[in-house]
Amino acid sequence: MYVSAVLSTLAGVLALQASASAVPNNVKRSPNLLMVFDCANGGLGDVCNNMCYGAFCAKWGSSFTWDKPSKSVARKRSTKAGCGSGNRCSKAPYGSKYQCDEYPFKSVQESDKGGQVNRCVESKYNNAQSQVVKNFYNSYANFKGLGCDKKYPCTFRISFSNSGNIPWCNAGPNPKCKNDGNEYNKDGKIPDPKKRDTGLVGKRYALASGEIIYSPEPLEIGDIAIRTAPINGTLFEEYNSAHVKRDLIDGEETEYDQYEYMMHNLKTIRDEVVGVVPDDDDADEVY
Repeated sequence: MYVSAVLSTLAGVLALQASASAVPNNVKRSPNLLMVFDCANGGLGDVCNNMCYGAFCAKWGSSFTWDKPSKSVARKRSTKAGCGSGNRCSKAPYGSKYQCDEYPFKSVQESDKGGQVNRCVESKYNNAQSQVVKNFYNSYANFKGLGCDKKYPCTFRISFSNSGNIPWCNAGPNPKCKNDGNEYNKDGKIPDPKKRDTGLVGKRYALASGEIIYSPEPLEIGDIAIRTAPINGTLFEEYNSAHVKRDLIDGEETEYDQYEYMMHNLKTIRDEVVGVVPDDDDADEVY
């Protein structure tokens, strides 16, 4: 098994290198910019479930463009996702401690066409996700020079780490897309797909740091992965649990500005894709 894993990983790296070298010498390929969500250590809870379901089962994929929408545009996108005013998450069995999480985000232009998925999640999980997104878009503090750096339109891809416990985000030839009862769109609960209608099949990739990420779409060697991690886990949990999400107020340009006071407790890690991890379930490490 060890030898098989080594050979498979080496083959994956060589394939990525061949793909990269196929680009003509006079054409410089810009690396994909990856927004990475840590589904085990990022305090994201089932926000990760919703992103995984949307990316793979609803086949939204992971390539999006942030266009810094106005408040009215963002509100329209939320309504198209089923997360508008008085949405289902504000009612029983959920209520005041829950928020309506949508995928794709209302901050990306792809959401203009509607059909996004939504999930009722605890507010603290949505707050944790918003910090990652805010940092990536605006490149504050130790994010400076990384992410979108406040420049829009900004195209990026979403990837996941430590997501193997989520059926919809688990590597394999047949994604398990059965709805757990909390995946909806504007029209109501999303029905389970027909047996032959499977979701997108992603791949696992190795980063230079040794971390493994899972991507709904093909990546290439040299793609830049931006990861976020809390400096003080206890403080991170306190911030997310206590924060009450609100609409824009004077002096704020986007909804993410309200998380400014939390930024000092986040560190940013710039990483890079170096190879493909074999699909073998026993090959969880790159050798």
